[in-house]
Amino acid sequence: MVKFAPSSQKMENNSSTGSSTNLELAASWLHDCTNYHEHCHHQPQKKSTLPLRVLDVGDRETKQKLFLSVGEDRIGSYAALSYCWGKSERKRKYLTIKQNLEQRQATVDDSNFPKTFTDAIVVCRHLGIRFLWIDSLCIIQDDESDWKTQSERMGDIYANATLTISAAVGEDSDSGLFVDRDPRKTYPCTLSFQYPKEDGLVTQGAFLTCLDSYLPRTAYLDTRGWTFQEKYLSPRTLHFSKTEIYWTCASSNASEGLPMGLNPLNNKSDFDKYIMVDKNGALATQVDMVQRYYWWYQAMEIYSYRNFTFESDRLIALGWIGLEISMAWR
Repeated sequence: MVKFAPSSQKMENNSSTGSSTNLELAASWLHDCTNYHEHCHHQPQKKSTLPLRVLDVGDRETKQKLFLSVGEDRIGSYAALSYCWGKSERKRKYLTIKQNLEQRQATVDDSNFPKTFTDAIVVCRHLGIRFLWIDSLCIIQDDESDWKTQSERMGDIYANATLTISAAVGEDSDSGLFVDRDPRKTYPCTLSFQYPKEDGLVTQGAFLTCLDSYLPRTAYLDTRGWTFQEKYLSPRTLHFSKTEIYWTCASSNASEGLPMGLNPLNNKSDFDKYIMVDKNGALATQVDMVQRYYWWYQAMEIYSYRNFTFESDRLIALGWIGLEISMAWR
């Protein structure tokens, strides 16, 4: 089992949340989750059904040209990006539209990509995830029929992803994932001390100190409507914040400050525990049913405060959560 040892962390050359040290930490979280986590073994692992369109990013060694890989009923490893489009005044030349769809199946020019996209590609390559799903690239933006079809599958896309990459940094796609910070504010550190024993001898000791918080800080991403079901349906998420990276899954919440992780006890973990249907068909207990009702009321209160660019999307963006609820209550 791969474990990340806090005592071996080196803060030099780690002034960015996208440093090689951090990406190796993320790789160890992903490895542990897909191989050892008791409550994550039934979740998508390294292979699952690919969405209709995904961006083929190659791997870290070759860094081949990017292109849109298209096809039904294919198996592979993919990540999904959760981010905010924002209200950028610049023309979004990176969108996939009818006019450039055919060309993009041969090659995609990433020179106009916002920073969040290029950073996500770096993450995928480092983690060995070949495919990346981004809505603005993988849905034909000027095709109403395609948008309707793919948006109805969006819950499935996040639920089947090996990993969701969460851009919890800024308010638009130009903010990126990687930011410069002072790692000393987040890293666990060893505190050495001395104390006298009963016989008068002075003894030396040490213990590890870390931040009290191990959950992602509330970000602008958490105020947007479409990201609600992305958060709950994703089996595992790697969060990039302004200060550090975080990991959340059904078995663990971890961060740079607490890389070993703790058992999750929050609204997301309640969803994983009480709402997601047991794949073996286990019958729900009375406690489970009460918790499901409690989660639903609590979640709807949270959801009511989410914002949408188009208010007409509010019901659509809740569709897959509603489906999981209905299956859990059968």
